[in-house]
Amino acid sequence: MFQSVALGVNKRMGYIPLEFILGFFVNAVVKRWTDAFHNMGYLEDQAMLVGNVIRGDDDESRMMRRTIVRYLCLSQVLVFRDISILVRKRFPSYESIVKAGLMLESEKCKLRSYKHFENDADYGRNWAPINWAFALVIKSRQRGKIVADIWAGK
Repeated sequence: MFQSVALGVNKRMGYIPLEFILGFFVNAVVKRWTDAFHNMGYLEDQAMLVGNVIRGDDDESRMMRRTIVRYLCLSQVLVFRDISILVRKRFPSYESIVKAGLMLESEKCKLRSYKHFENDADYGRNWAPINWAFALVIKSRQRGKIVADIWAGK
């Protein structure tokens, strides 16, 4: 069966050039790679937005800005640990993330205390730092560090 199909395809290869078929294949591979590259999270834009929206020169404002961006980085590391072997090797455990300065010890305990996440494979855990960041944004708005509701997401 396979042999007859292969011979039939071989006879008709003259109708469609191999370069034409390979062009479609290469195009599909490159498009897939660029789509994956474009869908990766880059935090520079969000960090710039946080830096511009949360006003104040005091320590509290500065720490809020830093903590929100750190939470975004932490969420990204938690996601990349699940999809990249290199990131998993760099951050094999929560302790290594704490040691790198992306998560505090209290946040590690808080992350592990969520009962609805049974193990590290639960992807909902990756969203917890985003929720913490939103809570800080709301606190910033309540304290007047964000001057308009449009910037606080209302």
